[in-house]
Formats: sequence, structure tokens, C-alpha cells
Amino acid sequence: MKMNLGELVKKLKSLDRVEKLMILELIAREGAKSITDVKKRLKLSFSTTYKYLNELEKAGFLTSKEVMEGGRKKRLFSLVPFKIELSQKSLRGIESLEKGKKKYWLVDWESKLVELDLQELENVLLRSGAPGWIVRNVLRKLKKEVYDGITSLELRRLFMNILKEEEEGLKRVIECMESVDFLSRRRNFLTLLEEKGLGEIARHHLDGDYHIRNIGKPYPLGFQHDFSLILKHGLRIIGIETRPAKYWTSAISHLVDAAQAVQKDLADFKQSFDYLNLFLAPFVRDLTHEEIRQGVERIMYSFYKLFTINGIQTTLNLELSVPKHMKSYPAWVGGKEVGTLSDFEAEAREILEAFFEVLEREKLQYPKLILKFRNLKEIDEIPSKILDKVYVANLTPRWQRDNANYLRDWCRFDSAWKGPKRSLRTAEIQMITLNLPRLYYLGRDEKGVLEALREKLEEVEKCFSLSMVYLQSELFGKKTFLLRKYKEDKYCHLDDSIFLVGIVGMKDLMENLGIKLSEDQSLAIKILKLIRERFKETGMRVGIIENNFFPVKRRFAKQDSLSFGSRKRIYKGGIEVELADEEKIKYCEKLHPLLNGGHMCKLRKMNKQILRKILNSNVGLACCEKALLKP
Repeated sequence: MKMNLGELVKKLKSLDRVEKLMILELIAREGAKSITDVKKRLKLSFSTTYKYLNELEKAGFLTSKEVMEGGRKKRLFSLVPFKIELSQKSLRGIESLEKGKKKYWLVDWESKLVELDLQELENVLLRSGAPGWIVRNVLRKLKKEVYDGITSLELRRLFMNILKEEEEGLKRVIECMESVDFLSRRRNFLTLLEEKGLGEIARHHLDGDYHIRNIGKPYPLGFQHDFSLILKHGLRIIGIETRPAKYWTSAISHLVDAAQAVQKDLADFKQSFDYLNLFLAPFVRDLTHEEIRQGVERIMYSFYKLFTINGIQTTLNLELSVPKHMKSYPAWVGGKEVGTLSDFEAEAREILEAFFEVLEREKLQYPKLILKFRNLKEIDEIPSKILDKVYVANLTPRWQRDNANYLRDWCRFDSAWKGPKRSLRTAEIQMITLNLPRLYYLGRDEKGVLEALREKLEEVEKCFSLSMVYLQSELFGKKTFLLRKYKEDKYCHLDDSIFLVGIVGMKDLMENLGIKLSEDQSLAIKILKLIRERFKETGMRVGIIENNFFPVKRRFAKQDSLSFGSRKRIYKGGIEVELADEEKIKYCEKLHPLLNGGHMCKLRKMNKQILRKILNSNVGLACCEKALLKP
């Protein structure tokens, strides 16, 4: 068993006197000794002998027991087998306690990353009147087990297990737990699983077979807007009594208001607008370029403000030209049809150029901009300076259909489901991420891995079905944009919303099976096809997505370390591998068509030469790593 840093310090500190080493040497040579025996042999005072023996026992070098000898009780100390090796090699094997670390990253009930402050937790418990020695003992044990990425449910279960080891004062501590938000008991999706006889799914979530993202609020995780409906009806379609926008400035205000209003009915902070420059184009026909640029600047700063204040993470999908299937789509100003989108292609282009100008000058974390390329000619229309700041959506491959819009790399909606209109007005209901390396420990070979995967997918399907029931039962009767219909239109088609099967650790799974993923993708393709085929006949809109969320990758690795002895500290996200850019493109194009729920080809650099290679490939979404970083 590895010794942690705290244990090593404790043992070395207990050997701070030569007399203590003499005591250990005496007992090792002659066997168990009493306090009096040691006192006489080493010529020490009784108090010193008593103190040193107890310190050595506390440090784990000695153990003692009471025996009767000559009608009197006698306490005999004997040696506990030990070995202390201090070398460069042995120090590498010591587990650090991260001394002084009191703050960790916690995944809360809504799958959001929040800071867990153990010092603050200790203060809350102490203020409740709980005995200090119990609180400090519990948190001391908790600190040895807690890690960055731990979930609220895991933390609660760990906390309860530690409390059960204590014998006194537990009632007050447990009662206090309920006043701490991220530890309190709530009715949630896992509770519903238990009630429906699916408690095994909840346990598998806790044990790390998979991660159920949406277990808290009964709302969708993300939403893809159709801003043309707000231009047609005004904000009335989402429950705000305003008339349709007549001017460029009011259209921008409605855009930002829509994101803010819809956020109230989402469990996460992710929203996206598709065809944005096309829908806004009719408002700028008679404006100067400076007025257009100022309006675009306002859009960018307004969404950045929503991110910094409300946490709303917005993605804007922009078109480089009017696609064929949108040319006859109505254009709206003031709630009236003013032609079709093809009539305003030049204005849409001018809005796009204004976005480029603002992007060259400003460094904002949000909104994220996605440029949708539909042919190779569009490469020449893009300034090179902005390519490392945007995401590139490659819509040239046939598998991308008429339209695919991206909510960054978190979610993808395409027109394969009921045509282009259903790539808008849709939500992400649930994401369940599979711990792919766990399949190896359950199956041990390729056949066993695929069989274990089939079993997990059955559980995932049950979970998806119940997620929709959970959401609809909670929403029914509430005034939410998700159910509202205005005249002939609905802003959200809930029945067309998407369920996502996330994947983590494809590379780690292949390594366990002795396969180098960057060279051999045959089993990976088989796994992705199996997932897609499994849900084809269910009638649900299901996509497969790469999950790169740090806490999930860390949690899966930690769980496998505890349960199966895995040595990985963190797993790779999705299909991630380390390759040079050109090799990465060739690798990703084999797998992106199967990852129909979301994917990302992360490259070290992005220029027009690289962009041309992307558009000549089957890669779906790509970006420079720089675009993923905070400015």
C-alpha cells in the first residue's frame, strides 16, 4: 500500500529523538517490553519513557496490550512490522495530500461546475452547533477522498459513509447537511428512476458506468433559436408583449431579449442562433457600413455581457452566402414579408464583413462565431486574420445534408430529421455520457466490450424515455416558451428535440485492448455504428457526441481507479488523439460522419491552406486550439 505524504511526515516526525530509535531497537531485539522495562534498560525517567512509547504507538511503530502479571496489570509494547525507504524512487511513489488545498471543483445537481470550499463547509457545520471534533474528523477524512470533478451525489454519498463511522453527535451534523445547498436532498431525476423501478440506472450513474447530465431542473440543456419567428411575430411568441421589430436597433434588442427570456426555461446556459446574418439582412438595406458595424458591435458586446452577468453561452451561426434551400424563405421587417432572403444576399454579406471587422479588433470569450462553408470558392472571401478566432463548419460533405447548425461543439442539429426547418426551434433534452474505458473492465476483449455496450445502451434508452416524461410532466400547465403556440407557429418543437449519447475515453479504451486508435479506427467505427443502429428504430432523435467536459473525464478515471485499479488520472475526451494537423484531419474525417450529435477537430493552427484541406475532407466542425481558449 502506498504511503501518502502526511503519513510519511508523521512517521519521520515521531523519530525526532535518538532515545526513540533506541526503544525500537530494544523491542525489535528482545521482544515486548513494559514501560518499567524500557525505563530501567535505557536509564530514562518514567515520564519520558511513557511519552516516547505513546508517541511511537500513535505513529504506528508500536502496538500495546494489557496483561496480568503477578496479580498486577502490565502494559506491554511490541513492534509493528514497518519499512521506511527514503530515496528519489520511493518519493515518486508517495501520494501527495496537496497540503493546504481546501477548494475543489464540484459538479452540482445541474451538472454545472462550482467551487467547493471545505473551509466554508466546516464553518457552516460549526455554526450549526455540531461538535467541533466530529466536524474536523469528518472533513479530515473527506479531504483524503475528494477530488476536482467530484459530483454532488458522490460527495453526499462519501459524506454519509464517513458519518456512519462516527458514533456520537451524528444527528446534528446530518441535519446541518440539509442546509448546505449542494448536499441537500432534493427530488430529482434520480429519485424518479428509483420510483419507476430503475434504481439500477441511478446506481450505475453514481458508480461511473455513465454520467447522466440533466438530473436537476426539469428543463432542456440547450436551445437552437429560429430568430425569423421573432421578426415575424415579435417577442409575443415567447410570452413578451412586444410588436415585431421595424428597425436595425430594435431587431438587435429583440435578439438579446430572446436569449435572456428563453434562459429561464433552460437547465444549462447554452443557446444558439442559426442563419443570423440572413435573417437580419433586410434591416440594413439603407444603412451605412458604419451603422451596420456599430450594430454588430452591439450584438457582440450584449452577448458578452449576458455571459459575464448571467452565464449565458451563445453561439452564432453565420452564412457566407444564401444556401439553395433558404433562397425562397420569407424575409421579415415589422412583422411583414418584404421579399425572400435571396433578395438581401448583399446585405447579409455586409453584416458578415462587419462581424469580421469587430472580431479582428475585439477579444471576447462569447459569443462564439461559426462560419458555415458550403463550397470551396468561399475560402477567398474570408480574411486570414480571423480564422484562428472562429469555428469552421464544413457543410460541403453529403452527410451534412442541407443544413447542420452547431451549438459550439456541445450539440449539433441537422436537417436529416424532418428537413431544414427542424434544425431550428429544437432543444437538447438529455445527455448521457458513456465511460468507454469501463467497457473494457466489464468485457475484457472486443466481443465482451460490444456486449457490455449493448447492455448499457438498453439502460440509456430507458433513461432517455423517462427524461422526456420527467420534463413534460413538470412543464405541463406552466407558462413556458417550450409549449407556447402563437397563431400558426411554435417557437419550440419539443417532440423534435435531441437526446445525446456522449462518449469519453475512446483512446483509453483502445489502449486497454492493445490498439493504437490513431492508426486503427475499425473497432471505434464499429462502436459508433452500434450506438447509431441501436436508436434508429426508437423514434427518438438521438445523436452521438464527443464529451470533453473536464469533470466527467476526471470522474470516470477516478471511479475506474477505485473500482478496477486503473492508473489514469484523467481520460481523453471523445475520440481525441495527438496528431499533427494534416494527420488529424485525415483521422477525424473517418469518425465525424458517425458523431452526428457533435464533434470537433482541434488543430494547432488555422489558415487558408488548412481550411482548404478541411473543406476537401469529411470533417464536420474544426477550429484552431486558440479559439477554444479564454482571451
